Amino acid sequence: MESGDQLLVETIRRGDEDAAAQLIHLYYQRIYAFLRRLSNNDADAADLTQLTFTRLWQALPGFAGRSSLSSWMHGIAYHIYVDWRRAERPSEPRSEDWWACRPAVEAGPDEILARNDFSARLYTLVDAPMSEGHSFPGFHGFGGGSSGGGGHVGIRGVGLGAGRCSLGVQG
Repeated sequence: MESGDQLLVETIRRGDEDAAAQLIHLYYQRIYAFLRRLSNNDADAADLTQLTFTRLWQALPGFAGRSSLSSWMHGIAYHIYVDWRRAERPSEPRSEDWWACRPAVEAGPDEILARNDFSARLYTLVDAPMSEGHSFPGFHGFGGGSSGGGGHVGIRGVGLGAGRCSLGVQG
């Protein structure tokens, strides 16, 4: 450790607030820039820098000087960052284009509403009485057939309920 850093640490350990302010002045921007590169966010980097200096004050009495003060502080900052990533899992900013390219896992509200509207219209048409001259859209009556008279193709029911899943020929 450099003698200037060692002297600064010893002065801080004795409770000198001016020395603590000097340490912050010397290293705050470096630590902030390091955390800004890691977090990709100004606000998160500022929060992480504050946490780093809080942890630094708690750990300073145990600083043995086996590495430079700067390396030791950056190690604390890195561990603060890793802990934050594990705990918070912050979302990374994504553009609207990025989100538009992602498939939906579930149907959206508009899709659910459209499906329900379609189902309601279909059930209304299916459940309507099949009278002479009335045909289901897409199904037409056929003349002739093996039953002798004019056969009529109709739908007895379509759906998920019991008895609503069969097509039948009415004659």
